[in-house]
Amino acid sequence: MYRKLLVTLASVLLLSARAWSQSTSGTLVGNVKDSSGAVVPNATVVVTEVGTNISKTGTTDNLGNYEIPNLLPGRYDVAVTAQGFKRFVQHGAPLDPRARVRVDATLEVGATQTTVEVTATLPVITTETATVSEAQQSQQFIELPINTRAVSTSPFYLIANFPGVQTDSGGPAGFASLSVSGNHPAQNEISVDGFSVVSPRYNVPLVEMFPSTEAISEVKITEQLGPAELGQLGDISFVAKGGTNLFHGSLFEYLQNDAFDAIPDFANGKPKKRANTFGGSVGGPVILPNYNGRDRTFFFFDFEGNRQRGSDSITNSVPTPAMLNGDFSALCGTYDANGLCTDPTGTQLVDPFNNQPFANNQIPSTRFNQVSLNVLNLYYPLPNFPNPGPLDTGNNFRVNLLAPITTNLYDVRIDHNISKKQSIFGRWSWKRSTLSSPLNMGTKTGDFESVFDPKAVAISHNYSIRPTLLNEFRFGYNQQTSRFAFSKFPDGAAVIQQLGLQQLGPFPNGSALPYFEFDGASGLTQTPGGREEQLREHRFQIADNLTWVRGRHTIKTGGDIRALRVADYESFVAADNFGDYYFSGQFTGHDFADFLLGLPNFTEVVNAGPDFDGHARAYAVFVQDSFKVMPRLTVDFGVRYEYHPPFHDNSLQIANFVRSSGAVIVPNDASLQLATQPFLQSINACGLPTPNPTPYGLYPCTPVTTAKQAGFPDRLRISDKRKILPRLSLAYKLSDKTVFRAGAGIYDETLLGSIFYSLTGIHTSDYRAFVNSFTGGVPAIQFPDTKSNISTSGVGPAGFAVFGTANQIDLHDPYGEQWSFTVERDLGFETGLRVTYTGLRSVGLISAIYNGLETVVTHRFSQAAYFQSSYVWSKNLSDAEGDAPNAGFSAENGPRISNRFDLAANYGNVSFTRRHRWLTTAVFDLPYGRGRRWGANINPLLDKFIGGWSTSNILLAQSGPYQTPFYSGGNDPSGTAAPFRPGSQRPDRLPASDCSGLTSSQGRVFGDNCFFYGWPGEIGRFGDSSVGILRAAGTINWNFGIFKTIPVNERARFRFQATFTNFANHVNPGVPGMRANAGAFGLISSVQKVEGAGARTIQFALRLDF
Repeated sequence: MYRKLLVTLASVLLLSARAWSQSTSGTLVGNVKDSSGAVVPNATVVVTEVGTNISKTGTTDNLGNYEIPNLLPGRYDVAVTAQGFKRFVQHGAPLDPRARVRVDATLEVGATQTTVEVTATLPVITTETATVSEAQQSQQFIELPINTRAVSTSPFYLIANFPGVQTDSGGPAGFASLSVSGNHPAQNEISVDGFSVVSPRYNVPLVEMFPSTEAISEVKITEQLGPAELGQLGDISFVAKGGTNLFHGSLFEYLQNDAFDAIPDFANGKPKKRANTFGGSVGGPVILPNYNGRDRTFFFFDFEGNRQRGSDSITNSVPTPAMLNGDFSALCGTYDANGLCTDPTGTQLVDPFNNQPFANNQIPSTRFNQVSLNVLNLYYPLPNFPNPGPLDTGNNFRVNLLAPITTNLYDVRIDHNISKKQSIFGRWSWKRSTLSSPLNMGTKTGDFESVFDPKAVAISHNYSIRPTLLNEFRFGYNQQTSRFAFSKFPDGAAVIQQLGLQQLGPFPNGSALPYFEFDGASGLTQTPGGREEQLREHRFQIADNLTWVRGRHTIKTGGDIRALRVADYESFVAADNFGDYYFSGQFTGHDFADFLLGLPNFTEVVNAGPDFDGHARAYAVFVQDSFKVMPRLTVDFGVRYEYHPPFHDNSLQIANFVRSSGAVIVPNDASLQLATQPFLQSINACGLPTPNPTPYGLYPCTPVTTAKQAGFPDRLRISDKRKILPRLSLAYKLSDKTVFRAGAGIYDETLLGSIFYSLTGIHTSDYRAFVNSFTGGVPAIQFPDTKSNISTSGVGPAGFAVFGTANQIDLHDPYGEQWSFTVERDLGFETGLRVTYTGLRSVGLISAIYNGLETVVTHRFSQAAYFQSSYVWSKNLSDAEGDAPNAGFSAENGPRISNRFDLAANYGNVSFTRRHRWLTTAVFDLPYGRGRRWGANINPLLDKFIGGWSTSNILLAQSGPYQTPFYSGGNDPSGTAAPFRPGSQRPDRLPASDCSGLTSSQGRVFGDNCFFYGWPGEIGRFGDSSVGILRAAGTINWNFGIFKTIPVNERARFRFQATFTNFANHVNPGVPGMRANAGAFGLISSVQKVEGAGARTIQFALRLDF
């Protein structure tokens, strides 16, 4: 069956010449009648883009219908002429990307030299397609009080203000990723001019890859029932501006300064901020000596620069003076004469070397380990905020440190009308952004430097082969190089020498820091850790669409080819070659006491392999038909086929594991030669000169073979060739003002670099995890040693190497099944109401069920003012959240599974899908001044002061994100090695407890009486607390803006603008600590930043638009 379908698709594509995918073009449709209601066949319809005066022509059929596809987004004049009738012209019909907009015409009997002119009104409902989408224009980007312009040159953050969008946390606007109508972020396609700007490495948006906000004409989000032309569940399209016959442009300056901001909660004073974004744009016809480009050749250019000399607020927990002196006496309320704890609720510290108690819970300084002292000296500052108790570390270090950012961005676009049948455009974008962010220990650890260098090229060619057969060809290329480094520690090997750690190396060149984490009662913040990275991402894309209008059918066929490349360093744990060190308190009774004695409970050390270099191609084809069954009913049906072979690694560093044979497989013989001896020894590879069996000799040797010998492809994963994605939907006009839309479809989730990365470096690296223990009063690990059970050869017994990750050989790509229905009503007065139900079932790598009900009211005013209010109720349950709380939506490769025999145990609320979300955006012109309702004829001088004022608003009220309690330090109940799950085990929920929500805005919001985690480590004994059982605080936020427009002449105007995020400075608490066995459990130490919900900021702007 699949073969027959593929042959059919291929035949369609061959008959339609080339056909490769995603377009941003729209379509104008309509019906032409006379004043008696009779249809007018063979009428000539000419649509003309207002800005460029470029026209396309169509003809009505025998039912009076016309359709003109492949139109660039913009505003169009629609002119209809027919013999014996007056000429009809409707001016300014708006056309969004990939929209189908209806413009009907009623002709009056008379001479064709006479013209009947009509001014278009903005449509408030969609009648021609079942697809549910929302669009915003450039004017809204400028007017809405988002306050990202002064701190970022990326327009990505604008999309948080669309109905149906849910955001997580992180990033300049408070979020790093987003969900559209309940989907996973990896199920979104995000594009500029039809070309993807999704990271091949992480499958998230490349935020720095976007053009300037000044260069964006429109943004459109497809929420539900996307046609077969689209592969993903959510589609977010940015469309760049082009030039027109008139010269247009702007000069602008956006400013934010801490002098105007409120002091954030939990901050040690007001963070310093000096943020400026400045630049300009200009577009128009290309005018050269002996060449006038009006009606033919146009250009657009912009420059945007950003300079920030601000600071970041750091709130962390560092050792108290008592802890630094080894004084833990506060752990017990009373002691006897021998210094033994007599308080039944207290804790007695024990010396693990002799099992004797430390008198008065005090550790003599002579017992302090020198490496531990070196770590404290290198990393940890002294507290600068009062502590309630001598061992209470909660948020006792607060500081504001400089975080400079420098960005320069350029965009150039050329549009050329080759002939009446052909047009072409090209765009080039380049940016360089340098960020320095203070690490979490302040000046002790210096800054983390990030440099981003994105470039993008886009070319598009449109060809009207004949009025009913049109082709659109596109080519795009983008690349981004990202470099990350520790500025204060340019030589990681020198840091290891300074600390005195041993049994490490060799070390890669560049900056690095080892990583230290405290998972016990101290509540200390982990240290920064990692090594220098340079990530290179490339994407080529060829796309083409062929549209054929035939009678009542509009058939579109196409697809795309994408070539991807990802080159990055090998990394398994935070600091790799430099080591990760964990302290739990299992030896003395307190994690920091263990640290002072130099006793980690386990360590991870990696000798990472060389950088990997992954390449892949992706293919997609589709065919769809929009069938006008009757004047009131349109049915869209189509099918899409996608083929995504896994990545191929040019460095030959990938390896996988075959469960059926217990063999390790690598691509070929050359890759086999790269296997390190420590890796082969540690898995007791078959054929070793000297076998290295497990201590008990329970397991045979491990075969290591090539993919060809094992009968698998050299990419070590079988390609999924069954990705057939059908779509079916309908739009039925119940009346002229009411439409019903419904449909269903299957949508792809493309697997990118995270899945490939999980196979890299396995056999070319040496990754070890070491669990510490005492035997006869002697520890297996004590600083300066970092490893245990290591012979002089450096090789441990079998099983000590960690075969970190593998892929299911026959892994099928995940997909989503979406169904939806919508009722939309034109309420009159330029107001529309939409109610949409959406169901979504995600299958495969991520399993989830989403149900959502979305209600949207939109009102459009004259002079570009508007109002939109939406309410979304949603419930999203998934097994992709994991044990630990999330700062964002889960990554495409999912969480670590606590119990692989019971995946349902990980099923629960998706963290950042809020149950309730109400969002309102509005721009109003105040009715005072010349040309407005009141004071239309006032004195021009007085009008300079009281006229021309407008306001903008964003109001957000939403319930909080779902969170999961966890604990650390116990034995791993899965029996698959504790190093994989440091701090990610769920506790039991006490039956009488009620911790379902927060009860206060600051401080500790729930205590340790909700959960129990004290049982001994038992294999198979998992906590019964569900994923997403707790809900953090919600968000109440009002962003407000006011601006004044001062006309200079008929075409130019100045605009002064002041915008406020969190205008009322309402405190929106952040997510509290979720580690149940830490002192910071239930403690709020931050405020939200999501969508401007943090402390109030004020942004001023001055613009000249012409």
